Amino acid sequence: MLTYPQFEHFTAQELAGQAGGDPWQMNAELQTGDPASINSLADAFHQAGARVKDADDQFTAAKKQFEDSYSRNNGTQHPINDGAEVQKVSAALAKHPEELTKIAVDLEQTAAALAMAQRESAEMIDALDEHLHAVDEEISTECSDAPWLMVGFHNEAVEVTKTALDHIENIQGAYADQLRGAETAMIASGYVPDGLDAGDGIPGDSPQDSASKYDTSGQRAKDQALVDKAKREHANGLGWDLDETEAQRRLADYASVTDPSNGAAKWGDAHAKDEAARLAGERLADFNMANSVGPVGKDPVLGGDMRDRANRRLLLQRQLEDAQLDWSQIPMHADDATRRMDQLEVQDRAAALTRLQEQLQANGVSPEGAAKVADGIAHGVIPQEFLDETKRTGKNMEGMGEILKRFSEEAPPGNALGITLSDGDIESLGKVGKTLGRASSALEIGMTLYEVANGDKTLVQGTMDVGASMGGAWALGQAGVFLGAPAGPVGSFVLGSVGAIAGGVAGEKGADALYKYLAGE
Repeated sequence: MLTYPQFEHFTAQELAGQAGGDPWQMNAELQTGDPASINSLADAFHQAGARVKDADDQFTAAKKQFEDSYSRNNGTQHPINDGAEVQKVSAALAKHPEELTKIAVDLEQTAAALAMAQRESAEMIDALDEHLHAVDEEISTECSDAPWLMVGFHNEAVEVTKTALDHIENIQGAYADQLRGAETAMIASGYVPDGLDAGDGIPGDSPQDSASKYDTSGQRAKDQALVDKAKREHANGLGWDLDETEAQRRLADYASVTDPSNGAAKWGDAHAKDEAARLAGERLADFNMANSVGPVGKDPVLGGDMRDRANRRLLLQRQLEDAQLDWSQIPMHADDATRRMDQLEVQDRAAALTRLQEQLQANGVSPEGAAKVADGIAHGVIPQEFLDETKRTGKNMEGMGEILKRFSEEAPPGNALGITLSDGDIESLGKVGKTLGRASSALEIGMTLYEVANGDKTLVQGTMDVGASMGGAWALGQAGVFLGAPAGPVGSFVLGSVGAIAGGVAGEKGADALYKYLAGE
């Protein structure tokens, strides 16, 4: 049962309501997962499978990641019957024992990803609780004599709760994405991983849960009434509209989960029925998520949140089934379409991370550093290297923003910088400059607050850094514009840009030095 932290001047539930979501609840759900049980199942498959060097290397790497991340901090256990699971799959894959090793790798990577997500989420909650207790104490000590400060302290509590919520949503979303990819790969190898549902840390994601939610929401009854009406009005089976067709497909998915003997794989073996139920459950889960309300996990790799993802999947599912795509012009069975969609999603995720690493390396980041950044983002966290690069980019944005704004104010229409500019062009440049300036300031403040929240800087040090960086960028940017003025707009542009960037860097370094001096470091 979830136990909320206790405060004197506000409640965790009150903060969660104002923040738009409950980080404590999301963390508690993630902590119900049992990575140790998944790890044990992976070991059993690894021992039963044929040893393949590449797979063994992957398994060893995932095992190390699991051991580095895992620590049991609660008594929740979801034991998986290793023997029964392995015996069942081993019998089905008797002619392909190498697939057992692949399944072991997917399971071990899932155990490692869950352990890492649990650790990072727990650390975020600990930091949140510590910050909120500090705010609570400040209210007690400060607001008795200055009650007008109460609003500011309360707003701070809400904001830090919202920040924690955002981070945990990212962590949960990244792990859920990895879990789906692993399950897709395991199904392709011949194993329907139903045993993971109780201990994967994502509550309500089993096919049975998805079907139950579809039913209890009242949607199944609505779909049945719509289909019955369509059958009466279109006795020949023709002329159904999109809503009626989609309703019929959802009812078929519900049957595949709840009545496999009469579902999509009714003539298949037990494995075929399990796989059909799993795929039908995916489609119902997408529908449930697309029609959900409230905060949901985010995907830091492909963008958007789980609701966006569900809507995209529902559209692609329909397009594949109805042959509406240029690259897929043959109607597909629902299960084949879902398999194809799952495979594409795994490929897209891998391609996005590969492109990120390539771009980082092209900008001078070492291969090891680029891999670390990509891995961090894949798990919903922002590595320090990425923060540093983002802040550096922010200073460039700030410098360019200031100069574009000044250029728009001083440059005459006509042949400036070798480009013919109209009054409208110059006005647009000014707007871009102002936008860049605001974006860079917000970016720098956001990155600094992240460092403060992670304990990399104190709040005083972070505040000094931001103020000095922004002040330095403004001061040297203005000086550069002035010194370059005799050379015309080009000189102002070049020297002003250089000055703003240099001023931002110098300002932050100066603030760090001053802070260390005052702190006696």
